[in-house]
This record gives sequence, structure tokens and C-alpha cells, in this order.
Amino acid sequence: MTYVGVPHIWYGDEIGMMGANDPDCRRPFNWKYTEDAEKVSLRDYYKKLIEIRKENSCLRTGSFNTLLADGMVYGFLRSDENSSVAIIINNDTKAHIVKIPIDKKAVIELLTEKEFIIKDGRPIGIVANQPNHLVSLN
Repeated sequence: MTYVGVPHIWYGDEIGMMGANDPDCRRPFNWKYTEDAEKVSLRDYYKKLIEIRKENSCLRTGSFNTLLADGMVYGFLRSDENSSVAIIINNDTKAHIVKIPIDKKAVIELLTEKEFIIKDGRPIGIVANQPNHLVSLN
């Protein structure tokens, strides 16, 4: 939802459906997913990412610039004349404190809608211990 190009959600990804090789890769949709809190949470995560993409034109048509690459943590900036979003991805199993080269006094983490104060290029309180963070720089 944040990288350059058209996003693709494969049938059932939004609820964590699994499949195997053909012909098992096209199971019927599991409409009982609402009984599984983990599947509902994953679906809600996808919905939130779609909402963020719709609200920030930079995620659809903006430029792409790498902000940081530090081991298993990668960050990039999507921006256009209307919005800017920094995306921080942690592919590690442990938390990382990262410095984001931005010139702001505060930012909004879009997935949680929490505001964070910036000090010395570091959002106070944001630690890359989750798979990703989407930070509005507007």
C-alpha cells in the first residue's frame, strides 16, 4: 500500500487465508473469519492501510526516496505537493531505535493516529519493534 505502483491484495490475503500449490491455491472464501479475532484484526489492518493510501496522495503518485537502511530496518519517504509519509519497516525480531532525517517538531503515526514529538531526528516513543510505521510529515 505504500510502495511505488499499484498495490495487489491476493484473494484471501486480507484474512490470512492460506493455500498450497494448484489446485489447492483457490479455496472458497472463509466467510466465518469473523469468528477468529486474529483474522478480523488482519482484515482491519488492511482496511486501515487502504484508508491511509486513499487519504495521502503521495502514496499513490508521489516520489520515492530512501531515508535509511540499517540492517533489517529500512525507511523510505513518499511525497508530493499535497502530502509526505515516511515508512519505516522493521524486518527484524528485535526492536530498533532509529533516527529519521526529518525537520519537524512532531509527527503523526498514521496506523495508531498518535502524535510523537521529534528530538534530534528521533520521534520520541516510536521504536521500530513492529513490522512497520507510517509517519505523516504534513
